[in-house]
Amino acid sequence: MNSGERVGVLGMGTWLVDHIKIVDKYPEEDTLCTILETKTAGGGCPYNVLKDLAKMNAPFPLYACGLLGDDSDAESILCDCKNHGIDTSGFIKDPSYPTSFTDVMTAFDTGRRTFFHHRGSNDNLQARHVDLSKSGAKIFLEGYFGLLAKLDSCGENGENGHSALFREASERGFITCSDLVSANVDFKAITAKSLPHLDYLSVNELELQMLEGTSVPPGQATEFETLKKLADGVLSRGIRKFLIVHFKDGAYAFGSDGSVFKQGAINFPREFIKGTTGAGDAFYAGIICGVHFGWNMGECLKLGVCAAAQSLTSASASDGMLPWKECLSLADKYGFGNI
Repeated sequence: MNSGERVGVLGMGTWLVDHIKIVDKYPEEDTLCTILETKTAGGGCPYNVLKDLAKMNAPFPLYACGLLGDDSDAESILCDCKNHGIDTSGFIKDPSYPTSFTDVMTAFDTGRRTFFHHRGSNDNLQARHVDLSKSGAKIFLEGYFGLLAKLDSCGENGENGHSALFREASERGFITCSDLVSANVDFKAITAKSLPHLDYLSVNELELQMLEGTSVPPGQATEFETLKKLADGVLSRGIRKFLIVHFKDGAYAFGSDGSVFKQGAINFPREFIKGTTGAGDAFYAGIICGVHFGWNMGECLKLGVCAAAQSLTSASASDGMLPWKECLSLADKYGFGNI
């Protein structure tokens, strides 16, 4: 089965629940603060992207795959996916591990967040937990590199679970996509054998530096020449179609054929911005939606920044998302900035 006959998105990887506490102020060690509000939300690349696509009314099926514990957080994820029309048959429950979760402490006085993450079941996720031969999805999305211990672990030849999955997915005719998370890990080593089997990789400007194993002065991090140089280094090691770099003011897509697309962010009024938690995943959901439609990269970037802007209307990752045509209407209403 080739990608032309396939339909839908299969999302595998990091699934977790955020337990969010709004506190009056972040305490010093050994002192007390007051919890003002509590809530829960989903987290992780495949979770947020698939949920965003569902809320965007993407006209194709969505499939979830991952490893969960046998607990209330697992039930929360399963229920949320089913409520959004996401197929959950690819989930496996393992009572030996708790479902991955993050305690998010948000200080009311500053708005800053501190994360206490427990990897749980995600760390035991392996390539054997998915049977790609049974999937008719068009796009295979897997992430994150760096937060899935068994998949991240490299053998002597540099191969790991990620590269095995992307190689098989490519051979079976999937369009392959992945994402990074801003974690302090050796991305260059973890991704080395996967890049040649990836069609699309999305990163922010900091993750791009991590991927190249270098750093640049903050003032230069989003300058085109800096991004182009770093992107060329990554592309020389693989990626078949596009390395996409997103940042506050917009995004660039660097093609393996030397092409470059750019798109400024929506000129969104500051008073409408409630939070930035899900902007990166919403951006990628827009890109993936456009790729599934068969759009060119310029059109994909436009939907990506529009979806990212729409996500800013909620403090949670996906609650602010609207159908994709309504997201695109933000361009006519507010226009784009320049990069």
